[in-house]
Amino acid sequence: MEREGWGGKAVRDSAKSSTMSLLFGGNGLMTLKKKLKEIRTWKPSNDAEWDALFREMQTASDRAVVLTIGPFLEASAELAIASRMAEENFEELVMRPDSPLATFSAKIRILQGLGIIGPRHRKIMDTIREIRNTFAHSMKPIDFETDVIRDFCNTLEDWDIDAFDISHLSQPRKKFTCAAVTMAQHFVTYSFDNGGKIIPTYLD
Repeated sequence: MEREGWGGKAVRDSAKSSTMSLLFGGNGLMTLKKKLKEIRTWKPSNDAEWDALFREMQTASDRAVVLTIGPFLEASAELAIASRMAEENFEELVMRPDSPLATFSAKIRILQGLGIIGPRHRKIMDTIREIRNTFAHSMKPIDFETDVIRDFCNTLEDWDIDAFDISHLSQPRKKFTCAAVTMAQHFVTYSFDNGGKIIPTYLD
């Protein structure tokens, strides 16, 4: 008969039960990770949710607005890419963490490869991506008035958008916001109005 003690069956069973509870219980680690993933992959699905997103972008800090607009633009790009792929291919090639098109830079390359954008708008997307990555990874206090950020934003085109009022924003932040939202609008339009069509000059 196996002795009870530090190595006994009862102790091991208790430790296993505690571990499983920690990982999979109501607030276990795996449950919390799943909930975090649901938040990360959430996308607005109605007018009220879009309005809430735009209101947040109006008042958020420069870093917050970049980190909000970045996923918004990337999700819109995914819609355009999805319109050119079978559903099972899209899931395998784009949406999994280890997919070949999982990164924003890879999605930008395939957008051009599929003819959804041309060289000019590829450059705009890369500029937005560079700014997004800088805000996301830099521990240095930066904003749209930081010299290099301002200079990058000044390479973006001027667009007017009517989605929300940005008249109170600084000029570099306006350029970034308008460029990102305008590109996103194009991707959504492509997805719903031109899905599956090959339009090499659609965005160039």
